[in-house]
Amino acid sequence: MPNMNRKMVNRDQGSTGWDGCTLKQIQGYIADLIFQYGDDAYVEYVREPYTDDKSQHVFSVEPETDEEMAKRITQEMKWEEDAERALLAQYQMLQAKFDPQYAKHLKGK
Repeated sequence: MPNMNRKMVNRDQGSTGWDGCTLKQIQGYIADLIFQYGDDAYVEYVREPYTDDKSQHVFSVEPETDEEMAKRITQEMKWEEDAERALLAQYQMLQAKFDPQYAKHLKGK
């Protein structure tokens, strides 16, 4: 059963841009980030596309939108249905292999 509750997601808010700043400037910058994105925001290195370069990005932690939630639930339900179908196919294959009565039934079709 998919998780029907709203999840928290991490949103990339862009690079930090504090290279070359003094610690005092960074302190002010961080205070602004906390005010803007909350206490749960964090900084993480992100690999830049098509290069080996990394830069620090700020991520905020926010509830998923209605659209994201609906898409996630639909995907999780599909995964569960696919898993059930695969289990049923495996069960039928094993049943045909090890249960002679069932194997006869399949041959009759």
